[in-house]
Amino acid sequence: LSILEGTIDSRVQGSGANNERIAGQGNAGSITFNIADSVTLNKAYINANIGSNVIGNSGFIEIKSGSLLMMGGSQLNSNTSGGNFEQPSQAGEVRLNIRDRLNLEGLGTTVDPAQQTKITTEVDNGGIGEAGQVKIEVTNGSFSMNNGAALVTRVRRAQTDENTGEILIPAGQGNGGDVNINVQDDVIIENNSLILTTVGDEVLGTRSGNVSIESNSVYLNNNSEIITATGGSINALQTPSVAGNISMQVSDSVNLSQS
Repeated sequence: LSILEGTIDSRVQGSGANNERIAGQGNAGSITFNIADSVTLNKAYINANIGSNVIGNSGFIEIKSGSLLMMGGSQLNSNTSGGNFEQPSQAGEVRLNIRDRLNLEGLGTTVDPAQQTKITTEVDNGGIGEAGQVKIEVTNGSFSMNNGAALVTRVRRAQTDENTGEILIPAGQGNGGDVNINVQDDVIIENNSLILTTVGDEVLGTRSGNVSIESNSVYLNNNSEIITATGGSINALQTPSVAGNISMQVSDSVNLSQS
């Protein structure tokens, strides 16, 4: 299966930045691929999203295949901008179950991060809920991220006016999602690639997600990073925000070079 310059969307439309329409209500559907052989995504976007002021959960994205190559700025996104404190909105999980090889090939360091090859699950500006988990399993082969590719779970900080600092859209509220990677062979993260779980500034949340890697070896090369971070909770005196844990269980070695 090859998807070139295509978009697959499952979303419940929100009210928009200026509440120009009535938000839909309900859950976004899930997106599932079950392919025996290879899957290539090139400039392809697969989204399961909840819009602003929607009460509902985004769906999960699941790919089961022999191999998966994401390139050309392709993205898997399961995000929410909806929910409230009484009815929070859950961003869906991203699940990749690959037999032989999983490769995320980025576009380099000069590209806008929003256009980068990446996997995200997040609570966006104005959303209230929980970021979903990313679960990666490669049963026989390896997992590689190269050339600026990113894997991100987060709760976004407020969007502000660049000149005045005025808050345009408030920070998301909730917790970051976990990243679980289980690979038979090696995990190779190189050339400015990134795994990040974070809770942004002024977020009412208790923790960013944990990152767990189980593999033969881990290679982290050339300015690549694995980060769990928190910008600080808005009620830090009552409930301080905590960065998640990073754990690795490897049968051979962990190798760091210029990272």
